[in-house]
Amino acid sequence: MTMIMGPALAGEPPVTGAVIARTASRLPKKCRTDDSNWRVKLVTVWNKHEWTDVGEYHAWWEADGGFTYTRGAMTEVSTDYSINGSVWHASLGGSSGTVYDNEDASSDGTGNGPYKANVIQVSLKYRDKDRYLYPCSLNNQTCWPSVHCANHYWIVQRGLYNPGHGWQYIQTGPSVLKLDGMHGWHCCANPDYWNGYRPGYQHCNSHGDGVTYTKGATIGLGPVTVDIETETGHSTDSEQCISFSHSTKTRYNEIRKYRTDEHEVWGNDALPSNNPEVFYNY
Repeated sequence: MTMIMGPALAGEPPVTGAVIARTASRLPKKCRTDDSNWRVKLVTVWNKHEWTDVGEYHAWWEADGGFTYTRGAMTEVSTDYSINGSVWHASLGGSSGTVYDNEDASSDGTGNGPYKANVIQVSLKYRDKDRYLYPCSLNNQTCWPSVHCANHYWIVQRGLYNPGHGWQYIQTGPSVLKLDGMHGWHCCANPDYWNGYRPGYQHCNSHGDGVTYTKGATIGLGPVTVDIETETGHSTDSEQCISFSHSTKTRYNEIRKYRTDEHEVWGNDALPSNNPEVFYNY
């Protein structure tokens, strides 16, 4: 059985072309007789908050790292949606995603080290919407709005969740230390994006695009669970920083292959001086 969802409602991700409803034999009985008189209803399935990845910091030997999420920082959240539990994904940006704009928020962040690297998370509000079709009799005398013939679910991001009463709306998330040190160098580093720093210096990334977290938050979407993407752009209001100790102690540097007091930093997609999405440290 094939039907057309029709024009998208306000705020609804577009559904193009025909949508295949569930196998006819699995449809509720009232949906099987005739699909020419289905009506549309829009409901909110749930409202809740989830911890959402917005950035990360990295620090290795004799270093401290930090990430600050400040007034003006913007986090894009992808819109994931599904038809009858089959998940479709809309990428970040444009009409496909929603944006949390931290314009009216104060500065928040954290730092740690040495040998520390973590994702930073803030609590954002989400809403699960369902536009579904329900059957009516051909003469429209009787309708059954509790019967779902076909569903279109999607997620709406609704800004910072901060109810007060002692709530901590920013936290340190999972460790990403495996991306630093020699393990990170061997697995993921591009020497073209590598710079050295002497003791006592500091480096910050303060503009450009942030790293995209393909599992920026995990939430229920209709009958399934999905991972949504998040990305926080680096502006003067969202910074990843690292500062190196003034200590002049040396170590055997496995990258340079000699003893030195130098610190190594590399970006994931550009030199540290060219503001990569994220940078790592050895």
